[in-house]
Amino acid sequence: MGTANERNILSGLVEFTKNSNIVQVRERLNELGLAVRENKRHLATSADGVCPKQTFQLFGADPEKGVAVELKTMTTPETAHDAKERFEKQIDSCIFGDDKIKRLFSQLPGYRVQSLHHSVVLQVDYVLFVVADSSRINDCLLIAFPHCDRMIYKVI
Repeated sequence: MGTANERNILSGLVEFTKNSNIVQVRERLNELGLAVRENKRHLATSADGVCPKQTFQLFGADPEKGVAVELKTMTTPETAHDAKERFEKQIDSCIFGDDKIKRLFSQLPGYRVQSLHHSVVLQVDYVLFVVADSSRINDCLLIAFPHCDRMIYKVI
């Protein structure tokens, strides 16, 4: 269900974020596929999309590069309920490693690592983590990745 729903969710990001004071996606995104770092062929990722710099606006930040997008489709009533319980706002932001991201992903630490991995491989400062169900976007979390966290991960 998750992969099959990605095109539907990607197409809804413009509408979902249009009134946000955190992040606005201005153009429909395309799927990314596998991305490999040119200078480090062993680093690869398959984020669900990338917003090139000209296709989004962040309030309070001006990233040099785009924003990676990771989509998660909640496919059961339990996972949908759990996601709704964790997210306080429909669109929110946090810094990787802070208490908010630890609380939001306390049961799913692999999502934190996956988002960090996208940031390192794609060399972006932000990942937009999108939570949806089978028909619509429910929440977005803009995660900022400090340079030092990305460098530590890359060394590992």
